[in-house]
Amino acid sequence: ETLYRMGGAALAAVPALARVELVLPNLHYLPTDLSRFGIADSSAVLVPSAEPHGQIEAVIERDGP
Repeated sequence: ETLYRMGGAALAAVPALARVELVLPNLHYLPTDLSRFGIADSSAVLVPSAEPHGQIEAVIERDGP
């Protein structure tokens, strides 16, 4: 989702751009349950996860010529 949105934003910002290739690290951040501290918002603290890992690659192109 992130790669697609980034590529789409680049295509929208630069009309002469026909294709975007992106390679990003595959990082995940997991929400932490803070309810025991009286905090209901589970997005307040995110903990990095070691798995999965690697790279995510995407090519976003304009339709047509």
